[in-house]
Amino acid sequence: MIPCPNPSGLGIEQRYLKTSKAKVSISVGHGKQKTVVLKRKLDQTDTRVQTQAIIPNIIKSMDASHLILILNKSIKNSPIISIQDCFGTLPNNMIDLETLVKLEFINLYSKDNFLEKFNNYLLSILERNKINYEVNRNEHKVYIYLDDNNNISLN
Repeated sequence: MIPCPNPSGLGIEQRYLKTSKAKVSISVGHGKQKTVVLKRKLDQTDTRVQTQAIIPNIIKSMDASHLILILNKSIKNSPIISIQDCFGTLPNNMIDLETLVKLEFINLYSKDNFLEKFNNYLLSILERNKINYEVNRNEHKVYIYLDDNNNISLN
């Protein structure tokens, strides 16, 4: 699968695999037992986790893009620290950083419509890999017809 680029150009890809688990009891110290769970990844996609993780991962990707865009446009020799979506700098650079954070946030969500591009990217994957369903695009909606005559409306 070709990763979909986010607004900063970094490719977005997630692949959560199913795991098999084995519990092992070991002796530690004076007759005490400790149970350890060993996990081994299988070569099968965990569709439940994939589905649950996609929206939070998109949001994290957008936050990371925001940070990258800020760092690319920051003034040289102006230190910036970041923890998730919080930013800090020296007191004499705070107003400039505040302005830059706001401008890059506005640019990130107003210029390229990333969510629409990402939606089209996912639909193109579905259209290429038609297994047990058919994709039908109408003027304002996209329908996915499943083999058992259930249909899902997107958009």
